Amino acid sequence: MPLISSIGRKSLSVRLLVGGIYLLLIIGSITMIYPFMLMIAGSTKSSVDINELRLIPGFLTSDEILYRKYMESLFNEKMDLYKLTYNLDDTSFEAAQRPEAINEKLVDHWEAFLDQANLSEYASVVGMVEMSVSRTVQPLLLREFMGQLSQKYDGDIEQLNEGLDTQFTDWNTFVIRQVPYIQRREIPSLSAFQTRVAEFFKTAPDVYRFYPSVPGMYRALFLKTQYTRNITEYNKAHGTTYESYDQVHLPRMYPVDGSALEKQDWLNFTRRTVNLIWLTADESARPIYIRFLKAKYATIDDLNKAYATSYADYAQVPMSGQPYTTPQKLVDWQGMVEGWIDPKTGQKYIIPDEALMYDCTDFRFADYLLKQYGSLDRINQTLGTSYATIAEIQPPQKQWHDRMFSQITGKLRREFLARNYITVFNYIVLHGRGVLNTVIYCVLAILSALIVNPMAAYAMSRYKMPSTYKILLFLMLTMAFPPMVTQIPNFLMLRELGLLNTFAALILPTLANGYSIFLLKGFFDSLPKELYESAALDGAGEWVMFWKITMNLSKPILAVIALSAFNHAYANFMFALLTCQDSKMWTLMVWLYQLQSQSTQGVVFASLMIAAIPTFFVFVFAQNIIMRGIVVPVEK
Repeated sequence: MPLISSIGRKSLSVRLLVGGIYLLLIIGSITMIYPFMLMIAGSTKSSVDINELRLIPGFLTSDEILYRKYMESLFNEKMDLYKLTYNLDDTSFEAAQRPEAINEKLVDHWEAFLDQANLSEYASVVGMVEMSVSRTVQPLLLREFMGQLSQKYDGDIEQLNEGLDTQFTDWNTFVIRQVPYIQRREIPSLSAFQTRVAEFFKTAPDVYRFYPSVPGMYRALFLKTQYTRNITEYNKAHGTTYESYDQVHLPRMYPVDGSALEKQDWLNFTRRTVNLIWLTADESARPIYIRFLKAKYATIDDLNKAYATSYADYAQVPMSGQPYTTPQKLVDWQGMVEGWIDPKTGQKYIIPDEALMYDCTDFRFADYLLKQYGSLDRINQTLGTSYATIAEIQPPQKQWHDRMFSQITGKLRREFLARNYITVFNYIVLHGRGVLNTVIYCVLAILSALIVNPMAAYAMSRYKMPSTYKILLFLMLTMAFPPMVTQIPNFLMLRELGLLNTFAALILPTLANGYSIFLLKGFFDSLPKELYESAALDGAGEWVMFWKITMNLSKPILAVIALSAFNHAYANFMFALLTCQDSKMWTLMVWLYQLQSQSTQGVVFASLMIAAIPTFFVFVFAQNIIMRGIVVPVEK
């Protein structure tokens, strides 16, 4: 029978009351759904869009926001590389803007140059392999590389460690440290793992590749750190009148006509800062270089052994950091660039200032255009550029990346939408027994809750013992103590019994639940006594009446008990970590806590969403039984 009759509903005041109730329910649902939708949107975020408060992630609707996330991933979240490659002063990827226009001819020439330049493998850096800020996030190319290695080594991390001479503890600690070889301290590695990484990088698409600029590094990381980003301070120190740092260029050779401070800057950068791979010398330095080699190596065979080469004489040894064959070769070249004193004779060997020069991607591209068109005027006329000097020619990487970006926007949206979820899923699956332990724990918790608690409640319901209510009171008193209070006594007891790091340690402390017994006894008391009397007359034993009658008629309350037992076991974190400190016995919640403790907001939200899925499906499975028990009378 409805609370309000059909006649009463026609009253205006009743209609207003009902409308107000519905309005309050709608407002209440919004206050729950809105934060939930924000969390779903937040689960796709990275550091570049973490401050957005949108129900729909911005990168799904805006190409500008998508472009910023692309820039962030392309440069592996390293802002310094972004600034020196594009010659920009942006302070974060949130300020990244697409180029206003693309010089298609210039970009075409850049691509043609890359096809025929045969650049060193150290000239480019591949993005989408590392998230230096977001840390635990696994970008697209890192996942692809892991997939290749996992397939080759049958998913066994120990086989990978043995085959590539690495020391990864598991697949979730697998990382690639992408090193841009532009500063002096960055020395290439010839290890088996780095060799395999280099092979993979050769196959990476150009849309995920960039070429760090040595002249850009000279401006961004050398000059601006000394003279600030304000060009006025630079002009004051050097006696120049530049309008911006765009007019300050790294000379390819020693600036003979420059001021004393400009010469000093060039020498400090060249001899002490820039990576030796990009330095070379003209033939005027060949005699002193040969004398240096002879002073260090008595014979050419000794040199070949140290360099892993097969030169016929000293004159064939290139005066450059390339090709890189062994660390010793780079050490010797460093000695000639910075100066080396023969310990036997005390003589100093060093490349003269005027002989040093650069051989990097930027200067090679300028040489390529000059070779194609012969002069700067023809370059400007044909390509629609306005270079005043050859030093102004820079690779159009920003335009190049933007053109490729516009072709893969759909793929990027799918990647950024799923990336955090894939990271969490891989973390869960690749952490050995985490899922299996959770399944076993939850199954045992549900079974024990559905066996022990009903039996205890049935005994008190069927047999009216004088102390029944005292027992119930005692059981209810167990709810007065929060779990944190009983954790230490339980831990000490389990330790004395030798049950730590076992499923018994997880199950035994919650084997019987006072509140569940209280609920079950109340439900059992409501069952008609006539059913038991009839069953007894038909010869049914106590077990048959318990199992066939009581348990069958108690499915709704048993579903509640099972759901409660599952929620407790599934969400159990602190006690599970306390009693099972061996990582082989960790449950899903413990592993997710480990992930969340070292992750950013996007991964944390994604882990919460994934963790909620089992609980959601269990509730959906059990809610029909629960609602049937509420709506349909037990007697029916």
